[in-house]
Amino acid sequence: MNRNTFIAILLSGISIWLVTPARKVRSIYQRLKKTSGPGDHELKTAAIIAEYIYPEDNMPGALSLGINNFFTIQFKTPYYRKYIPSLKRLTNYLDSESEKIYGKNFLSTESKIQHELLDSIASGEKDRVNTAIRKDFYTFIELTLEGCFSDPMYGGNKNKQAWNLLGGTIREEWFNA
Repeated sequence: MNRNTFIAILLSGISIWLVTPARKVRSIYQRLKKTSGPGDHELKTAAIIAEYIYPEDNMPGALSLGINNFFTIQFKTPYYRKYIPSLKRLTNYLDSESEKIYGKNFLSTESKIQHELLDSIASGEKDRVNTAIRKDFYTFIELTLEGCFSDPMYGGNKNKQAWNLLGGTIREEWFNA
């Protein structure tokens, strides 16, 4: 084998070695991008949905209980990452419906309109609300209640207010056992 053939084989081997990992890295990046944490738009939408689910009246609502902080912290953890696609689907659906009907995205509309759109999902009154969106919404109900009543170390239940609503029946020892 002469020097030119050797260099050609060496260069082709190096190029194949460089191209293959690049594809794998790109694939990993695309998978991570799909499950990357929610952006500001999704988190603000999540807060509106949570306040719709658990509103403030004579007792603190989801926002007062620190649901924003809970979502911001927990959507970065491995367990809650699986709920990010649901949140993104729900946000996209609400934005598209709001654009279609009112010409604005969901966050730009008034709270009355936001509640109407959320009512249509919750009640299932519109035929065009598919089951996946309704399932995402019901999953979000669970996440909201979990954030409102969880141990404060996870970001929600600010100042243990939710536990106080239950008459002090929750003891911290139960969580630290």
